[in-house]
Amino acid sequence: MSSLALKLLLATQDTPGAPIDASTVAMLRELVLPVQPTIDVLDHADFLTDTRTPAVILWVERKTAHLPAKIRSEIGT
Repeated sequence: MSSLALKLLLATQDTPGAPIDASTVAMLRELVLPVQPTIDVLDHADFLTDTRTPAVILWVERKTAHLPAKIRSEIGT
């Protein structure tokens, strides 16, 4: 894992010492820095929050978007 990734995340925090969100770590892809190993290290250190929506939820929402709201609600449950 790149220590550069961690240094960059820590240097750009609005609140130093606050947990880092996984979606922020995911932006490291654009800089060609390792995302998953960085998430693993932060998670292991209890320094990660993960507010990302699971891929399966996004997939279901895309596939059911054309259905009536009541049916989508029941599927979501």
